[in-house]
Amino acid sequence: MVAMFAVTAGVVTLKLIDRALPGVPELSELLLVMMIYLAVGYTQIKGRHVRLDMLLERASPRTRNIMEVVASSLVIIIVAFLVWQTSIKAFHAIEIGEYIAGAVQFPVAPSRISISIGLFFLLIYLILNVIRRLRTPASDLSKLEVSTKQEGEVWTH
Repeated sequence: MVAMFAVTAGVVTLKLIDRALPGVPELSELLLVMMIYLAVGYTQIKGRHVRLDMLLERASPRTRNIMEVVASSLVIIIVAFLVWQTSIKAFHAIEIGEYIAGAVQFPVAPSRISISIGLFFLLIYLILNVIRRLRTPASDLSKLEVSTKQEGEVWTH
């Protein structure tokens, strides 16, 4: 909401008085980062991330489950690394008082922290989803697949 008002005010002042509001581009940039990364876990829960499931559609429920667990496990490793590295960057931004260069200086730390938090929530969801898939009995795998297509990987068991 804040980003929307800031951008709108920046565009209106640019059109009316032919001058940009100082700091609007910098503020928009930082808020956009926060909005995107804080929503990444929720997007995964809803099953809205882009995915290619050509192979999954042709596999049996058991094979699909194995493929999902393997793929998710690889993503867990990558996301865990990203959480670790972005947390280091966030703490460093706090320590040095990092600000974005521009007409108005805004602190970078809140945006960097939001990246770590968003990725952390994604990591937690991925781990819980792998555990759920590993604990699902073979007889219930077809139900698991139906529920994930309908609800976007929402907990059903």
